[in-house]
Amino acid sequence: MMMKRHCCLLFCASDGAVGRLHEVVAGAFSTHCLLRQRPARLEFSISTHHNGADTASTSYLSMTPLDTAAADTGKGTTLRIAKPLGIVVEEIDGTDSTKGVCIGRIREDSNAASFGTDLCVHDKIVAVNGALCAQESFEVVMDMIASSPGNYVELTLVRTQGRVAVRWPNGVCVAAPVGEYMGNVAIEARYPVPYSCRSGSCGSCEHMAKVDGKKERRYRPCSAKVPKGVATVEFFSQY
Repeated sequence: MMMKRHCCLLFCASDGAVGRLHEVVAGAFSTHCLLRQRPARLEFSISTHHNGADTASTSYLSMTPLDTAAADTGKGTTLRIAKPLGIVVEEIDGTDSTKGVCIGRIREDSNAASFGTDLCVHDKIVAVNGALCAQESFEVVMDMIASSPGNYVELTLVRTQGRVAVRWPNGVCVAAPVGEYMGNVAIEARYPVPYSCRSGSCGSCEHMAKVDGKKERRYRPCSAKVPKGVATVEFFSQY
């Protein structure tokens, strides 16, 4: 069951799935989240621990499924990321026997965001510090990341074939499917695009971007779609 995406944070699971999130941060602040499936939305319960005080809140989000066809052999791009990482790690699908986790969100101006198009929202984590984890549960992978010694964590990432790395001026990159509206990709990246229309006629949302690091072109995210036949689209300014 596919639900239309229309929220800032989009979580990936199939109907009936239970997903979990854990934000990887440093210091005394930590956030643990549990997602529960509802007929048309998710109940997103957040418990926060900060300097000995606990708080809780609940909000509701829509979901869109993630293509889990990426290889799980551990072959992929290995990145050495300084702590704090600045990522949200998400369980791909609580009902999928292959298990595994992916990058659910990247914080702006974080250590993870500095890797550009090499690290994207939706990339699957297949190894932590060289140890394979593509078939492991959410809890196991989180323990592997949290227990990493030193000031760095090595993550090996695999991107679903055919997805395009779309990076926004806030530094956040999303591995987006061909044909997706750029405006929806901007929402996933938490990048605020200014709109005065939704048809592409006014030009308020127009941005310049580099395609595959070379060719520059203009996009109007309200109506433009992720192009086929390219690997990267990097927005660098509003026209």
